[in-house]
Amino acid sequence: MRIAHIAPIYLSVPPAKRGGTERIVFDLVEEQVRAGHEVTLFSVKTSKTSAKLEYLFNKPFTQEKDFQEWTSRREINLTLAHIEKALSKEDNFDVFHFHFDDFVPQFSPFIKKPILTTFHYVIDQKVYNLFRQRYQNYFPIALSHNQIKGLEGFSAVVPNGLNLNEIPFKDTKEDFLITAGRIVPDKGIKESIDIAKSLQEDLVIIGHVNPRVKRSVQYYEEHLAKDIDNQHIKHLDGLSHQELLEYFSRAKAFVFPLQWEEPFGLVVIEAMACGTPVVALDRGAMREIIKDKSTGFLCQNVEEMKEALKKIDQIDPQACRQHVQDNFSISRVSKLYIEAYQHAINS
Repeated sequence: MRIAHIAPIYLSVPPAKRGGTERIVFDLVEEQVRAGHEVTLFSVKTSKTSAKLEYLFNKPFTQEKDFQEWTSRREINLTLAHIEKALSKEDNFDVFHFHFDDFVPQFSPFIKKPILTTFHYVIDQKVYNLFRQRYQNYFPIALSHNQIKGLEGFSAVVPNGLNLNEIPFKDTKEDFLITAGRIVPDKGIKESIDIAKSLQEDLVIIGHVNPRVKRSVQYYEEHLAKDIDNQHIKHLDGLSHQELLEYFSRAKAFVFPLQWEEPFGLVVIEAMACGTPVVALDRGAMREIIKDKSTGFLCQNVEEMKEALKKIDQIDPQACRQHVQDNFSISRVSKLYIEAYQHAINS
């Protein structure tokens, strides 16, 4: 199959450090190349891939000196040019797979080949419903069933996947907890600190304080900085992806008191792949990812999380790894996408 993957142009593929969507795109593209498909990646020049690479821009948005936030007229115009470059080569492909949803459906009436879009973020229901009614050659993909609660017309639900060959596994754990994610209120970093302090546990926080995103800086300064002593509560910024996974594999539990309806949660399956159980609030897609009392604990509140962490040694690290192997391997995810592509082509 001739497949075009169109990645966001905020970061390179794979990202130099963290970047969930771009990491997912990288693993998926590499797997489909290995499977013998003819794959082209539309990204930025600094990307690295086994597929054919096409680009308009030499570097991603976030490396521009004047980049501040995630929305501007300039970024909209550059993103439209990025989309147009891919779709202008329609005759070269059987299917287009976009990994962002902004501005993509509006192009579909002018293209004969099917356009699939994976929603890696929260879905604007009003906009989605309008597009679903109006555009027929547009096949949206969700990451979880929770993400599309109350919505109709999704072509498929395909979870994120991991290349387990690149993920370290340890069944002997060290005596510390870990949490990771963007330093924003959604990820529950403050709540993770409160849990660790209450249980007198050491906590490692892995996440980037983005100096160009005001709410990230404000959240860190107002709610986190006072508790970070880099002895019992440590904050690590700027780790490579492999360094992050090494920390995941050593921790005795991943703590995830998320404060929003997380569409998926890549860090959750990364932790479990490392053999590290996850204790999370039962929100968003967590029930579709974590096997309660087998790969971690689903809790209704922070107090339940504290009690669950006292029982964390009941969870078998090998069961965590096997759960990811069975459900979230990149080979399984790639096959699900190929089925979605074929369905769209047949339609």
